[in-house]
Amino acid sequence: TVNISKAATTTNLFYLFFHGGKAAIVPFLTLFFRLVGLNPLEAGLIIAAKTLTGLIWAPLWARCASAYSRHRFVLMFSLFMMMLTYLSLPVLYTQVSRLEDCQPNNLLRNDSGVGVDGIEPWMNKLLHPENKDKVIGQSETTTPASAKPSGKTTIPLPGNIPTGNFSSSENSTLLNETSMIQNFTLFSPSTPPEVTTTEDGDLSVDMDEEEPKNQFNAEIRKFGNKVSESLESIKSSLREDKLLLFLVILAVIVGGEIFCSPVEKVADDSWFDFLNRIDDLERYGQQRFWGSVAFVLVPITVTVAVNNTPCFLPYNIHHFLLHFYVFVVCMCGALMVACCYPVPPPSTGHSSSKICKSLTLAFCDCRGFFFSVTLLLTGMVYASYHNFLFWRIQDLGGSELIMGFCVSLSAFGEIPMLIFSNLLVKRLGHSWMVSLCLLILAVRLLGYAFIPMAWAIAPVELTHGFTHTALWFAVLSHEDFNSAGSLDRSLRTVLSSLYFGIGFASGSIFSGFIYYVYGSTQLFWGLSAVIGIWMILFSLVQRCLPKKEKIRYIKLLRNSDSDNSDEDDDDWLEMALKEH
Repeated sequence: TVNISKAATTTNLFYLFFHGGKAAIVPFLTLFFRLVGLNPLEAGLIIAAKTLTGLIWAPLWARCASAYSRHRFVLMFSLFMMMLTYLSLPVLYTQVSRLEDCQPNNLLRNDSGVGVDGIEPWMNKLLHPENKDKVIGQSETTTPASAKPSGKTTIPLPGNIPTGNFSSSENSTLLNETSMIQNFTLFSPSTPPEVTTTEDGDLSVDMDEEEPKNQFNAEIRKFGNKVSESLESIKSSLREDKLLLFLVILAVIVGGEIFCSPVEKVADDSWFDFLNRIDDLERYGQQRFWGSVAFVLVPITVTVAVNNTPCFLPYNIHHFLLHFYVFVVCMCGALMVACCYPVPPPSTGHSSSKICKSLTLAFCDCRGFFFSVTLLLTGMVYASYHNFLFWRIQDLGGSELIMGFCVSLSAFGEIPMLIFSNLLVKRLGHSWMVSLCLLILAVRLLGYAFIPMAWAIAPVELTHGFTHTALWFAVLSHEDFNSAGSLDRSLRTVLSSLYFGIGFASGSIFSGFIYYVYGSTQLFWGLSAVIGIWMILFSLVQRCLPKKEKIRYIKLLRNSDSDNSDEDDDDWLEMALKEH
């Protein structure tokens, strides 16, 4: 027996944790690229390469998981590789980070108004390294490099330290002075040499007895110094050579995407096949609601934490890296849930691909072609504000808290559209609904270009429900695309590849180039003009195209009847349909 309630709960928890991890880092990934010093074109190229890699490798991994019935193994392996990939980025940042990465206003005053006096002691040392603790009472002396101690080395003591027989308190004073002397660079052995008192009251250090014992330690230190020098050389190269840094990040992202790209597809296919085997497909799609909940809650939580912490945390950790740590926590939860993720039983039959037929529906029909091009263009536009809207907010002086509100409000705006999209499509029709969504998208982009205050951008994100959710519903529910069974899933795959794959990748490169050359204002108002022109063209073409005649079953029967003997007998199906 199958416990469908337990399987549904497991799936919902997985989507909650997985999308919570994505919400913590994916919308803010280009901000990390800007933090390490990449320009918009380089950031767009990395995102495009990541998208195209996932577009190619995700179906291959999903195909292998279905062929060998290893859905759960592929899912867990991909989650682990995703954690490893994104954790390597903070490690890379620690090698190239500098104090200048934080603006002076952020270092000296946070949002709560705490000034320099409120900075933690470790931050004060970081900002003012010249105020490090010094040995009080000691004069700075310089020892020539050629002066190498040998035999007995005598160091005169200050005159205020008594010699001869000492009490316990006096012994502690002498030990303190001795430990201070041992901190000088004059002594390199890890084991302190023997310190004795001469007749004149001076300290005598025996170097000859300790040198043979520390020869091995000296070799270890020599090797460690070479390793440190090599690491410092790599750090210096990454800091100074931005092309090398770009290539390293590109290799990390693309290499990781090869292995972590199939997570969503394998999870979605497994749940669909599982429900299909038990004939309960009505539950399919409900799990996405928990993904939306994660995108509402996690971004605002992370950005509040980042906005209310100093720019550099202990151990020189930049507070932006909190995004990565929250991502790891959520992915650990998803990895534990994936251990019992519902998977379908081994397939007994051979599933034929419907990709060719789906491509025919998408591009060989005039209406379908215009719907497909609409998704391609909107995918390019989606990439532009997904990648560079937060750069625009930074340019306007906005904080990460505003960015977190933008992500949360856009996800929250999708929820009403999940309920009312069907009603709006019935009232307006598919074509006019798409035109309305395009008009709202053009106005949204215009707002990005000319709104002068960063906080005023956040309410605009509520229109995401129209420009994304309602648009997709209007396209997928169109009669030309509304197929049943495996053809419907294949068609959705083709359309998703246009929007999230080809459109998103090309849009990342294009928008990165425009932002780099002309700036964010020209980027967004230019895209607004393109979408406005396409909306007019789309509306005119859809209005001029002739409506397709609905095929009646009676006509199919008449065409298949060769003798055409009895028309009254042919009308039985039509009469039955009218009665019901």
